[in-house]
Amino acid sequence: MQYPDPETCEQCSRIVFLEQQARQAYERMRTVIEYTTSGVILLDAEARILYANRYVCETTGYASHELVNHNWFEFTHPKETRFRRMLLDKTLERPRQLRDRGYLRFKSKAGIWILLSIRVLNLLDDPNIGAIIAYVSDESAQMSRYTGNNNG
Repeated sequence: MQYPDPETCEQCSRIVFLEQQARQAYERMRTVIEYTTSGVILLDAEARILYANRYVCETTGYASHELVNHNWFEFTHPKETRFRRMLLDKTLERPRQLRDRGYLRFKSKAGIWILLSIRVLNLLDDPNIGAIIAYVSDESAQMSRYTGNNNG
């Protein structure tokens, strides 16, 4: 029986160790994003939803699979068409530049309009992300204060 030389064993052990570290780092970051206290949505260049974290799902009432592969605009208020198109166009024009905060109404699964604060960052050209990141937070309480209800 022939055994591998010690140098080969050491290299294999090092590769296994590095793969375990990479896997742990990935799981750590995935968990941080999943459990953060603000929404993270990944969009493609046509505003199709690629990912929505737990905050987004809890805020809107949708399960992740009910959002993924749908266009973001399907859920936003029709009166905001011009603004949301402008936001997407400007985001596409300016890669790697965090866009100023805006507000959009998003229809929850229960049919109630939720006011979302949104900031977007175009990382379509980043091979590690390949998406537009939308950072969102629920500002519905603020909308209720001004309108007296939550039905937009």
